[in-house]
Amino acid sequence: MPLAPPAAAGAAPPTARSILGLLQREAASFPPARRHLSRRPCGDSPPVAVTLGATAYANGRPALSKATRRHVALTRALCAFARDAIARGRGGAVGTFTSVQVNRNCRMRLHTDHGNQGPSLAIALGAFTGGALHVAERGDLDLHDRWESYDGAAPHCTRPWEGERFVLVFFTVRGARSALGGAEHIQPTALHRRLR
Repeated sequence: MPLAPPAAAGAAPPTARSILGLLQREAASFPPARRHLSRRPCGDSPPVAVTLGATAYANGRPALSKATRRHVALTRALCAFARDAIARGRGGAVGTFTSVQVNRNCRMRLHTDHGNQGPSLAIALGAFTGGALHVAERGDLDLHDRWESYDGAAPHCTRPWEGERFVLVFFTVRGARSALGGAEHIQPTALHRRLR
C-alpha cells in the first residue's frame, strides 16, 4: 500500500503553487539548517531544512526520519508532486526515490552528497531571483519552477539569490530500499505502517 494514497479518479496531482503554499505553512516547524551552508546567507528568512523519508543515521543504517512522522501530509504531497513529474517525463534519469530534502533559503557551499545512490531530482519554488544550482562539469542549472536531475556525487553549490527560495531534492539513500522493504517513492507498506 503506498504512503500517499492513489489519487481519486479525476483528482489532479498537487501543483507547484499548492506545494509552495504547504511549504510556507510548514517551514516554521522545520529545524535550522546546519550542513553545507555558505558563510554568505541569502533569502528573506533564516535557513531551515528537513529530510523526509529515508535517512542514514550515524550507525550507517537507513531508517525513516523522525521528521517524516511529524510531517506526514507534507511527505505525501511531495511524493505525489514528484511522482507526477516523473510520470510526465520530467524526472530525467530519476525513476524512483526514497527521500526528499526540503530546504528554505539554504545557500549551500561547494559539497558532494555522500551516501546517495544514483541521480537526484530537484526543483526550486518561491518568489526569488537568481539561485541557480551550480554543478561541476555541467555549470549552472536553473531550478526555478523547473525539474532538473543531476549527480549529487559531483561537487555542487548554490548561487546567490534574493527573495524566498524553497528547494526540493528527491534522492535515494544507499541501502534504503532493502532496509525499508523495497522502497520506491517512499511508499512501501512498511513505511505506511510506521506513519499510522
